[in-house]
Amino acid sequence: MTNINQIGPSIRMKMPELSETEKRLTAHLLRLGAEVENCRLSDLSEKFGVSEAAVVKMSKKLDFNGFKQLKEALLQYYRLSNSELYSEICLDDDAESIVEKVFNNSIHALHETREILNIEALERCSVLMTERTNRYFYGVAGSAAIAADACHEFLRIGLHCDMVQDPHMMMMTAAMLDETGLVFAISHSGQTTAVLDPVRIAKANGAAIVALTSYPYSSLAKAADIVLCSTSMSSPWMGENVAARIAQLNILDALFILTAKRDHVRASRALTKTMTSVTQKRER
Repeated sequence: MTNINQIGPSIRMKMPELSETEKRLTAHLLRLGAEVENCRLSDLSEKFGVSEAAVVKMSKKLDFNGFKQLKEALLQYYRLSNSELYSEICLDDDAESIVEKVFNNSIHALHETREILNIEALERCSVLMTERTNRYFYGVAGSAAIAADACHEFLRIGLHCDMVQDPHMMMMTAAMLDETGLVFAISHSGQTTAVLDPVRIAKANGAAIVALTSYPYSSLAKAADIVLCSTSMSSPWMGENVAARIAQLNILDALFILTAKRDHVRASRALTKTMTSVTQKRER
């Protein structure tokens, strides 16, 4: 792994593929920060009640030659200035500390997502957004709000999209799609069956599938033609997908601009029309 900035997010992306013990080991190493320098293989083995060979095996699952290389990589990563931005929120934090941590964690998520974002995949997605005529955004729970925001953005430039969050409606719309269709599926975990089932139906019918997820080895990512990845971070208070939400909105904003640029004359005309229609309804 040559890009030091990608070490943290890349490790977290692989965590769903680990056993429960390996997940606890990895989470512990990630929490140590720069203190990982003082972490010895024997101490780790004793603390978690596993053999040293098991720790080495876990390291190899994370794409490192062994524990030594994993530790050295993490140390390099935590020496980066941006890695210091992330802090877990504690019960005894005052209001100022909470605000600072929430904002800094979001900045950290944006930085990491920028490092792992596949620009070529984003450009391919912008092509699909203009070429396909039946566009659907699928998402449930928090992902539904992101899907709704995306539909709003693309309508501003004259590209009609439908946001579907009801599982039955997803199945029905997927059943009616063909080669003119595009499904943009949003799922932090990439394992949500309410999204996975219609995605598989749409794909079988010839529709193009774009996945926006935090886990590139998830079932959704494997089913997709294009995968866009956001960072993944776990917080006891804000959940696992709070950082992904901020990052995913920014990915979609970038996609919106790239798509608009493909036919900027038409997009500009549509923006004028849609903005005029909205401003007429404002009180003066």
